[in-house]
Amino acid sequence: MKDFFKKYKKVHFVGIGGIGISGLARLLLKHGCAVSGSDITASGMTEIIEREGGRIFIPHSGDNVPSPVDLLVYSSAVPKDNPELKRASAFGIPIKNYFEALGELAQEYVTFAVTGMHGKSTTTALTGLILESAGYDPTVIVGTQVPEWSGNMRFGNSSVLVVEACEYRAQMKHIDANVLILTNIDAEHLDYYKNIEHVEEEFRAYLAQLSKKTAGNKAQKIVVFNKDDARLTSLMDPMQEFKKVSYSLASGADFSAGERLLDHSIKTQQFEVVEAGTQKGRVTMKIPGDFNIANSLAAIAACRSFGISFDICKKAVSEYKGAWRRFEYVGTAQGALVYSDYAHHPTEIKATLFGVRSFYPHARLIVVFQPHQRHRTRALFYDFASAFDTADFLVLLDIYDVAGRDEAINEDTGYKLFEEIGARGKTPVRFARTLEQANEYVRAQVQQGDVLFIVGAGTVDILARDMLKEGSFEAGRLLPACIKKHEPLAPHTTFKIGGFGRYFAEVRNMSDFETVRSFAQDHQLKCVVISGGSNVLISDKGFAGMVIKMNLTDLSVERDRALISAGAGVSMSGLSQECAATGLFGLEFGIAIPGKVGGSIFGNAGCYGSEMKDVVKRVFIQTEQDSRWLSAEECEFAYRESIFKRNRSWVIVRAEFALKKKNRKVILERMKAFLNDKTQFQPLGRRAAGSIFKNPPLENGSPLFFLIHRAGGSAPPIKNGNIAAWWLIDKAGLRGARVGGAEVSSKHANFIVNLGHATADDVHSLISLIQQTVYKKYTISLVEEIQYIGDQ
Repeated sequence: MKDFFKKYKKVHFVGIGGIGISGLARLLLKHGCAVSGSDITASGMTEIIEREGGRIFIPHSGDNVPSPVDLLVYSSAVPKDNPELKRASAFGIPIKNYFEALGELAQEYVTFAVTGMHGKSTTTALTGLILESAGYDPTVIVGTQVPEWSGNMRFGNSSVLVVEACEYRAQMKHIDANVLILTNIDAEHLDYYKNIEHVEEEFRAYLAQLSKKTAGNKAQKIVVFNKDDARLTSLMDPMQEFKKVSYSLASGADFSAGERLLDHSIKTQQFEVVEAGTQKGRVTMKIPGDFNIANSLAAIAACRSFGISFDICKKAVSEYKGAWRRFEYVGTAQGALVYSDYAHHPTEIKATLFGVRSFYPHARLIVVFQPHQRHRTRALFYDFASAFDTADFLVLLDIYDVAGRDEAINEDTGYKLFEEIGARGKTPVRFARTLEQANEYVRAQVQQGDVLFIVGAGTVDILARDMLKEGSFEAGRLLPACIKKHEPLAPHTTFKIGGFGRYFAEVRNMSDFETVRSFAQDHQLKCVVISGGSNVLISDKGFAGMVIKMNLTDLSVERDRALISAGAGVSMSGLSQECAATGLFGLEFGIAIPGKVGGSIFGNAGCYGSEMKDVVKRVFIQTEQDSRWLSAEECEFAYRESIFKRNRSWVIVRAEFALKKKNRKVILERMKAFLNDKTQFQPLGRRAAGSIFKNPPLENGSPLFFLIHRAGGSAPPIKNGNIAAWWLIDKAGLRGARVGGAEVSSKHANFIVNLGHATADDVHSLISLIQQTVYKKYTISLVEEIQYIGDQ
């Protein structure tokens, strides 16, 4: 076993659903490591990881970080103020971004790395497949899903590793490659790179870095580069430390493409491979485009330079069927062939559409494009405008905004692009603000014999899949972007239990909320609101109405006034850490509360002698009639109670907290003490919902108190006139009791743990067993703190 897998036995991932980072998570699982991770929403990839043994948390929260943990790995898409990064930093947990971790892993392998602006995923997949065919049994992590490997990772037992080395923020510098494939350089990621010269400068620096590592080593590094790219060629000219291998679609390279043929009838293309001026043989490909010939040449050149025979290379490339969202055939809709592709840069789009035309020269080409990232669209505006000249009809979606990369740009760049494309007069174009609207345009336009090509890196692939599904539309229309139908609810709870929601909405702003409320009213849906999904038990039958997840995460601090304002979706642990960072005292107990602000106010959550009522100044709510602020007094807080429990239609939007200024070190030490206590006495890292029962009232000195004292042999813990529920459950002999897959925690008897296969019925039965046993022994009725959703 590699040292990497011995060193990091417990790893937590932030942004675990990403197509690259998830591959590393899956690899760690294959090596027997404990893996947990979080993301904004559940996805097919998070479901795969959970099936393979990983623990998934939705959404991000400081409470998701397990203790202990050897390493936290985060995606480059995760902002620096992420609550899990803050938690790890505060408690000294080692932190690496995905490519830093991948770079450390790569040091233990003979590593093939593929970098460049375009073609990385296909080239990586082809390289891995050739090495596999040659018997090298490689480990591969790729930024797409490859059918031959049933996903984005191939588990190998050899010392060979194949990875994509992403160029965003010059992340490729973390990868010390033995064989480096450079596909191309282009004006891309211009929110980081200043211009194309800056891109070139960073690649030059990367090559110089590899050159230094090569000096004095017996094993010479191999660099395979695209000679058709003038900038790459100029970078390679002065580099003498490498074994340089060039490839080209023209002649004059170490590997080049000779005669090329297209067969429209069976949708294949062929090309002659010329190596060092000698014709080696003809390769057949099932994917179109000159760019894919170039990708194949790159993989063949790398593997031939590694000593693999041409016949093995030829066979592997000829058998390659393509990958997820790389000219992926999805099916047919209304008699049209539907394809989905990830292209999101003008160069990629032009090349891909040219490839489509080469396979379908006589078909009408209908294109749906969703621009990805506002900054990219603005920087390459005129290149995008000319990218669709070969299409017969274009539906242009509004821009998919990328969190952390688009906030500074507010102009309507998407609509301006629509106007520019229309002004060119080359392609009829319609503009769609939503997927729903795009669906209407497409269905009105597409007909028998068309090719429908759906392209972009955002959410547009949903349209490709839903075009084929009957019943996935509401009256022939796609749902609003923030609403899903038949959503599994278990991933949205800390218990990881529950059936499906008829509808599920994640509200990230008040515009989403208005959309959801209108939809629910139009469809006469019963609604229930959740925040972090703790303290709830969802029925195995699910919920027949609309489940609304309030994920409003706005947060502002006024230290001078000792005031903090937080949206309902802010985690309590994140809120407490923000207070500590700014020297505001009073919310330290929040570090030990697993829920969000909204749910904590709803139930007046508390621990360690503090409750929400002690710090809440006022709460902003949305009712069916209006929106308004409620003072703390108007919230009618009591022990685990509030006015909101009696007015379930009221929605908590945000709250203000009145705190005190205090030394940051004092606050942090208090938080650490609470967290250490929680770690010692609560089942952290387990599927649980928090305390199941309220602590029942019991006056010290009452006859019942003395009865309990005599029966138990020791005085029960009593706070504020309430006896600890865990003590009653423990003294009733129920610690460790099980029903089905539900168990009373051995660490804290007022917690019920899902052992991994528990149902809501199991938990219900165990709750009833506890209530009956405690009442029989002590004549005390335990009342649930947990909230029920759906028909139990």
